[in-house]
Amino acid sequence: MPRKISKKYCFKKARLAVQGKILLLLALWLIMGCGVSDEEVASPNGDPKGGFYSLAVLNRFESGLDAELARGKELYLSNCAICHGESGDGKGFNAYNLKSNFGIQPFDFTASNGLAQLSLDEVRKAITYGGPAVNKSQYMPPWGGLLKDQQIADLIAFVQTLAERRGSTE
Repeated sequence: MPRKISKKYCFKKARLAVQGKILLLLALWLIMGCGVSDEEVASPNGDPKGGFYSLAVLNRFESGLDAELARGKELYLSNCAICHGESGDGKGFNAYNLKSNFGIQPFDFTASNGLAQLSLDEVRKAITYGGPAVNKSQYMPPWGGLLKDQQIADLIAFVQTLAERRGSTE
């Protein structure tokens, strides 16, 4: 004879399942930053403002970076560092492959004469249309179809700080 399950047991199990899903959604919401934008969490100098932040929001900020530079850094690390390196020295993970297979060395933004050789317009063109647009490597992809104008401006602002940072650590 099959065992009879009480309604009380079924309701308790269903309630626990719903509570678990609610807790999971709440945790995801907190981790993702509660759906707030950079403008809502950053003061004019770029520091976090207010009292409560998730880890995702706090990780966007670094001492000394304003909101524009923080967004530029995030874009740089996710799109450019693979070739140009996290510090901008042209020695990213993919730099070895480019150099050994194609004789191409990614641009070194930290070199004292690196960015000084290029105008802001050339940097914008290189990011938007790729390396060939400024007579550089064909392996530098165009990012204009993926990034918005403001994102490109943020990226340029961050890249300009790479040479300055190297100079301050030497």
